[in-house]
This record gives sequence, structure tokens and C-alpha cells, in this order.
Amino acid sequence: AMTHTGGTSSSSSLPPGMMGTLQSKRSHIQIDRGSEYVSGGWIWVKNSTTCNDRYISRDDSNVNVEKFRNEYMKIEREGKMNITHETMITLAKKHNILNGKWLLYVKPERVGLDWPKIREAVLSGNLGSTAKMSVTPENGHHVVCIYCCNFEDKAELLRVRRAIMNDLQIGTHAKMPLRFKTDAFTHLGIYSYAGKYQNLPNMRTTTYDCGGDEDLS
Repeated sequence: AMTHTGGTSSSSSLPPGMMGTLQSKRSHIQIDRGSEYVSGGWIWVKNSTTCNDRYISRDDSNVNVEKFRNEYMKIEREGKMNITHETMITLAKKHNILNGKWLLYVKPERVGLDWPKIREAVLSGNLGSTAKMSVTPENGHHVVCIYCCNFEDKAELLRVRRAIMNDLQIGTHAKMPLRFKTDAFTHLGIYSYAGKYQNLPNMRTTTYDCGGDEDLS
């Protein structure tokens, strides 16, 4: 069994009336019916030829995710180990939870410029397997996730990062940093604000932070 949080491939077109509703509420967003669909408050685009030819956004198996969650909760319940970012990464590798995403934040006025570039780069194979953008902006930005299949493949992560910042030049206008977050944290509901795990106020949820004022090499 495979986890597919973005809906099934049969949902590749928008429901009747959805496009008009979105455009009336989010006039700066233009949906491409042929390559995008909306699910769970996100606009999704996928490249069906990447990630071992599987048409999915996350290929972490349900069985592995369940084992990962159970071991994490056991560690937390016993309270014998200090849970750190490194603990999470070790558990993720042990249970083959390898997917992750580069996180970007796009201002509404730049959606018409940046999102089409991301969409076309995903479809052409120049980025990761999948990308999604939040329909509704939060704190003045739309959240964009660009997925990669294996966070241990540092060469691939670097290739995608360079494509985002150097080729597409997304975020460089605002000197915005890129952050990579593994899906292991998302599977547990652990976010930058610690989510429901308030006993982890200092948990670092991103594995790689780069860009911004730093060198884009």
C-alpha cells in the first residue's frame, strides 16, 4: 500500500465549478486544468515519470509510516532518550521514510510569475517529482513544497535546490532562504511551531537551510 496525500491520479481535473470559485476568491491564482488539480487546500502538479515511475507525491509505505510512528511514540512515552533532530533522522532512515520537500514562500503578487515556472519545471523533469502550493496565503505568503524522493541523495537535493534558486530564480528577488524538511516530521505533525508536541519547543524541523544572503553555489 502506498500513502498518497494529494488525492488519486483520477482527480487530475478540477471538480465542476471549482475553478471559478478559486478564481473568484483568489484572483491572483490561475489554475491549469490540464496539469494541475486542487486537493486539501493545495494546488498540485506531478510528474508521472519520476520517483521510480510511480504517480504519487509520497511513496513512504503505510506499513513503514506506522512502524516509524509507533517507535517514536514508544521513545517519547518511555522518556529515556532526549529526542533531537538527529533522533528523528535516524528513525526515518531505519524505517525507510525518505521523502521530503524544499519549502518556499511566495507572495501573492508573485504567484503569477513563480508558480507557472515551478509547474513547468516539474512537468519537464527539472525539479522533483511533485510540487504543491497553498491556495490560501498565510502571513502574507503562499507555501510551496517541492518534493524529493530521497533525502539521503544529497546530490539530487542539491540539483533541485540549484534549479530553484539559480535556474528559476525563485526567492532570490527577496533573498529568501530555502529549507528542506523531511516527511518524517510531517507524518508526526511536528512543525516549526512544535505542533501538538509542545514538549519539543526547540526541535529543529528542517534538515538543510541555505540560500538567502548566502552563496548560491
